[in-house]
Amino acid sequence: MRKFLDKFIMVVMFLAVMFFAGFSTYRLAAGLDDIINFTANWQRLIVGLSVLYIFVFVAMILQIIFHELGHMVFGFLTGYRLLYFRIGSHTLANTEAGMQKRVFTIPGTGGQCLMIPKKRSDGSYPFVLYHLGGIIANLILSVIAYIIFRNVGNQITQAFLIIFMSVGIYLAIMNIFPFQAMVNDGRNIINLLKSAETRDRLYESMYMEKEEINGREYKVDYSDLTDLTKIFNQEAYLNQAGDLIFERKFDQAAENLQRLLQVDGLNIIFKNFTKNFLEVIYFINNDEENLKTIDHDKAYKNYLKSKNMPMVYLVNYLRAKGEDDPKADDFRENIENMRGKYLFPPSLEKIIDLMNYADDLGGDYV
Repeated sequence: MRKFLDKFIMVVMFLAVMFFAGFSTYRLAAGLDDIINFTANWQRLIVGLSVLYIFVFVAMILQIIFHELGHMVFGFLTGYRLLYFRIGSHTLANTEAGMQKRVFTIPGTGGQCLMIPKKRSDGSYPFVLYHLGGIIANLILSVIAYIIFRNVGNQITQAFLIIFMSVGIYLAIMNIFPFQAMVNDGRNIINLLKSAETRDRLYESMYMEKEEINGREYKVDYSDLTDLTKIFNQEAYLNQAGDLIFERKFDQAAENLQRLLQVDGLNIIFKNFTKNFLEVIYFINNDEENLKTIDHDKAYKNYLKSKNMPMVYLVNYLRAKGEDDPKADDFRENIENMRGKYLFPPSLEKIIDLMNYADDLGGDYV
């Protein structure tokens, strides 16, 4: 029933977006006709679609930026401290040495504002407003866009405002509804309200990232990770598997990752991370049989094209090396060039060490 409801809402959202896109296209076409003397319909079509694409792109970027700024504002209002602010892979990290430009990517996400709260005397911390901040910002901007829409006569401007409103409402709904296979603000709030363990797990994850941003390793307590239906336990389980890989405990890491991959409703981001980690293990172990079990579906194939992700570069390096593909040198260079740029320096150095360890084995990859 839950999966059906998720799909139903997705379909409704898609139809709503198509409706408003059509409404915007009508306004845009009328506005363009007023300023351009088209001599053929194909000219109108090409120009109209080009402008529409630009409008959607600009609206999406602006709404993502303000969504993350909304998290920041409400985070500051409730006593949070900024760790980093990311749009795409462009990341501004708040380090102990000051604000620094770094790179970091999570495929499938347009941005991220990660902040860490101050714990109260009883160990609790506020989290609802911080998580709702982006949704509130999108809705406020959409209301402002509607007010402007009602008071301007230029149809091209109206077309952009319709798209801007639609994108804002779309992002708000996609973030507030707790989809089963998606990590979003709504699902995070529900999980955090339900469980003190989840709140502790999230805080520990944020503290770990704070330490890594500043170049220090932090050992996380990975005990009591039995319930993998909890989203923050899934994240901790992935982090634990990563630590096991870096410690060369490949069999134990693979066993844990295979277990995680069997979790019903595992969100697509964690699923791709899990496949990535498993492929690294199997390449290093020259495990051709298990490599064949990794499902290279469309989502994972797109994930493997991601930039500024050293673990993605690593698995592509190992694959290319095993196939005597000269692109292997490019992937190695991509990893090494991230020194001084990657958001989490200790993790990058571990990945480089792992790459060198794999080469020391003789490069006998599948």
